[in-house]
Amino acid sequence: RIVGNHRSQWIGEGLEPLTTTSISFDGKIFRQKDKETNYIGGGILFLQDKGLYGAYKSNSFHFIVSSHVSLDEEDNNGLSVGLGGSYSNTLIDFSQLSFSQQLGSSGFNRSLPTNEAFLSNVKPYFSMFAGVTYTYANENSSFDIGVSGYRFIKTNRSALNDPNQLDPPRYNIHADYQTFLSDRVVFNTNAIYVLESNLQSYTAGVNFGRIFGEPDAAPTVLNAGLWY
Repeated sequence: RIVGNHRSQWIGEGLEPLTTTSISFDGKIFRQKDKETNYIGGGILFLQDKGLYGAYKSNSFHFIVSSHVSLDEEDNNGLSVGLGGSYSNTLIDFSQLSFSQQLGSSGFNRSLPTNEAFLSNVKPYFSMFAGVTYTYANENSSFDIGVSGYRFIKTNRSALNDPNQLDPPRYNIHADYQTFLSDRVVFNTNAIYVLESNLQSYTAGVNFGRIFGEPDAAPTVLNAGLWY
């Protein structure tokens, strides 16, 4: 599959939006001949943030290889592992920015010095990420639980040559459960917990889906849920 996305934030008069553009491609690279549930997959993703009338631009390129292995003959239990890397760079055009030292009686004069001695471009960096997920599924229900980690080494991302301005490692734990309550009603619940340095966040919720039309065809599903 190939996926593209474009998002614009802060739409309003006199505001320059922050735009995010991404494109990705992923698929199965290899399948075991006598057992197609065992396979190797891969994917790539390009992501760009742009704002401040082009003065700020952040680009990142990600790639990943993963594998899924069935743990029993009925394929009810499975284990997936993934390993990937990313390359990121941030570009800041200081000539398009205004500083207080450049303010005069007629407005800002960007040809004047900024008097900011420590301004510099943010150094590009390369980082690794990995994850593992356990899956159980039968005819009526499925359950997943997994853990993943990103940026295992602290990375300096400073435009002021500040050695203490670091991107810390991040870790995620997620789980979800889905089951058919009847031929027409599906119940789903999921949760994710994120830990990054001294910051922690979690999201949990439930969802009910009502199936209309023929379930074996391409049915219409009306979903309603609540997350915290």
